[in-house]
Amino acid sequence: MASAAITEGMQRVAALIEPDTPYVGIGTGTGTPASSDTELDTETARTPATSTSVGGNQVDVRGYFPNAQTPTTIQEMGLFLNASATADSGSMLVRATQALSPGSADVLITIKVSIVAD
Repeated sequence: MASAAITEGMQRVAALIEPDTPYVGIGTGTGTPASSDTELDTETARTPATSTSVGGNQVDVRGYFPNAQTPTTIQEMGLFLNASATADSGSMLVRATQALSPGSADVLITIKVSIVAD
């Protein structure tokens, strides 16, 4: 049997994320991301998305964190749907790990989600 993901369908799925008021969370956990993750390892701050945009089958979500809310080193970040400002609330759509050291600067996290069929 042959099958293919339909571009328009993938674009519609991506567009569903935008109006959900996603939240961006950051933390200090260093565990390897897994498809079974439901929360960040060690969430330290969370903010509602400051902007979302949809382009084709990709959604860009940005979250702004004043320096006073950020740990010395950010190790993980995640995108949460149907969530609140409370840590570990909502459904995590994606989790990534990357070491960032903001120093005394504020932080703008951008998470890019591409909706594709595998």
